[in-house]
Amino acid sequence: VIFFIAVFAAAMNILELIYFNANFNSCGSHCIGILLFELIIFSHEFGHFITAKLSGVKVNEFALGMGPKIISFVKGETRYSLRLFPIGGYCAMEGEDEDSEEKGAFNSTFH
Repeated sequence: VIFFIAVFAAAMNILELIYFNANFNSCGSHCIGILLFELIIFSHEFGHFITAKLSGVKVNEFALGMGPKIISFVKGETRYSLRLFPIGGYCAMEGEDEDSEEKGAFNSTFH
């Protein structure tokens, strides 16, 4: 809850900056809008991520954006990636879409 309050407060501060700065150009406004949208997506996907981790489900990939990877790295059992198109994100869990016998799979954790 505290995390979401902090995200909301940061978004409101950025919106206030945009509103009161009359010299802010159109391109800057679009970039700030995209960053705010990605911040909302990040907080949503992070909820999936932390819930999966706390439940013992293996997370294969945590991604912001869609399409081709721009940056990607692996830490522990999870691949973290930033993708080209800032239109969403996802948290891919083991066994979420298909049957998996691997330990920590989504389909075996809740049975």
